[in-house]
Amino acid sequence: MTLAEAITMELDNTKLDATDTTHKNRARQYLNIVAVKVANLQEWWWSKKTTTFKTTLQLTVTSASGAFTVGETITGGTSGTTAVLDSHDATNGYLYVYSESAAFTATETITGGTSSKTCTFRSSTETRLYSPISAQVSAWYSFYDRTNGDRIDIIDPDAGDLYDGEQDETGDLAGVVIEGLDDTTGYPVIQLYPAPSTTNETVQVRYRQDIAAWSSSNDATELSVLGIPRLLEHGIVEGATALHRSEKGDVEGAAEARNALSTAVELLQEQNVLMQGNQRYMPRNGHDEYAINIGTSLATQG
Repeated sequence: MTLAEAITMELDNTKLDATDTTHKNRARQYLNIVAVKVANLQEWWWSKKTTTFKTTLQLTVTSASGAFTVGETITGGTSGTTAVLDSHDATNGYLYVYSESAAFTATETITGGTSSKTCTFRSSTETRLYSPISAQVSAWYSFYDRTNGDRIDIIDPDAGDLYDGEQDETGDLAGVVIEGLDDTTGYPVIQLYPAPSTTNETVQVRYRQDIAAWSSSNDATELSVLGIPRLLEHGIVEGATALHRSEKGDVEGAAEARNALSTAVELLQEQNVLMQGNQRYMPRNGHDEYAINIGTSLATQG
């Protein structure tokens, strides 16, 4: 089901014109509100995500002729130093690179091998702040240094300040602080402690996704792509219907729709248990076989 189809179904339920833009906008808002609420009810299997990012060197540059291409090799005109571009922050004048062959030379011209864009190099520093996820996050589970096979602890800001109050330490990754939201993008920002002294190291992140706000540009998108499992599709339509009917003063109709949403959530909870892997539960009576999983060992008793 696409978001547009869900909007139409919700408006049909509330007997409103499904072609009216005002009604469609309100239905979309209600669908999103219900989706966000259900997504945060518990630890759903479908809300867990994994991604990776690379440690980088932050180059401060000026006079960029345009946007550099992610993944291209950049070269210093004087030093001959090369590096791979991870991202280009044109607003603040930063190139984030990894696998640099040597140090760049101040005031030299840097050229992109694919884009042919140029800029002037000013300085470099280890990258401390990262935005590894271009979306909202409702929970962080773990960080893991896949390159070196080490866990990275999530620490609170006070611990980060105690560890490196001047923020000038560099070395192997040990901790990460969740800093908040970026003022420009609105995406979450993390800070690594100490600042990684080596680039091109892969960090794995496990987290729980949040449901983003939906707009008309999302209408043709499948709900599954927007983070909604198939079993919940009808449920969020009913939940949105309940909100819309309440707005229109239909108390009985709203209650009926809320009951339908509750049924969908119950089914989703049952599915959630089945999706959690090899689990065994205590028997309903004392005669059935039971099993206890301890690590990778299995103890059974008849």
